[in-house]
Amino acid sequence: MLIYPLALLLGLSIGSFMNAAIWRVATGRGIGGRSMCPHCHKTLRAFDLIPVVSFFILKGKCGNCHQSISWQYPLVELSTAVAFVFVGNQIAQGVSIAGGIAQAVILSLLIALFVMDFQYGVLPDLLTLPAIAIVVCSRLWLESPLSSVVIDMLWGATIGVAFFAVQWVVSHGRWIGDGDIRLGALMGVLLGVPGVLLALLISYILGAIVASVLLLGGGKTLKSAIPLGPFLIVGTLVVYYGQEAMLSFLGV
Repeated sequence: MLIYPLALLLGLSIGSFMNAAIWRVATGRGIGGRSMCPHCHKTLRAFDLIPVVSFFILKGKCGNCHQSISWQYPLVELSTAVAFVFVGNQIAQGVSIAGGIAQAVILSLLIALFVMDFQYGVLPDLLTLPAIAIVVCSRLWLESPLSSVVIDMLWGATIGVAFFAVQWVVSHGRWIGDGDIRLGALMGVLLGVPGVLLALLISYILGAIVASVLLLGGGKTLKSAIPLGPFLIVGTLVVYYGQEAMLSFLGV
């Protein structure tokens, strides 16, 4: 079907744009402007911007300064392409075009937030706040009855915000960053209740497992900072697509 190659190409293109936006936001440059090498700041040619392909043609190095290009670039492009093909498949299976577009946008923002926190240790409001607004608008538009949707989002956001706000206040910002509070709000409006609780549980279990492995392997110490955002986003995605099966398994 035509939808699959179109979704693949669109995902690769969006992933390429996200790479540039992630670097620009993280370095305070803003989203606008021509793409450039993060090392020598040379404006990139069209040939340098072909998603995934350019990375391998250039052998993972800038064509001007020959500094290494992070594997983040092809991985983000491929991840976004896979996400878009997955959404395209859902549309082919009967999900509405509007619902598919909403999912594609939400997945793109979650991928960007994952990379931002993993690579730079930040969850910028420039991404989280628009993501919250997009989720709220899409759920109000696509789901019914309206009153139940509003209540579900309010309870979800309250739980997500309170969970992280309490930790932030008690620890004076040492345990988590304030960006996690906004991410908690995003999780809450997207997943509602009990989804946000399941996502938090999964996220912290994953975080504990990874932290234990890193500690035992000597890669981290007890004083090392491990970004929480990537685990929260993985937990969110697991529940976003698997909540019904999980609740059925739990007998809820």
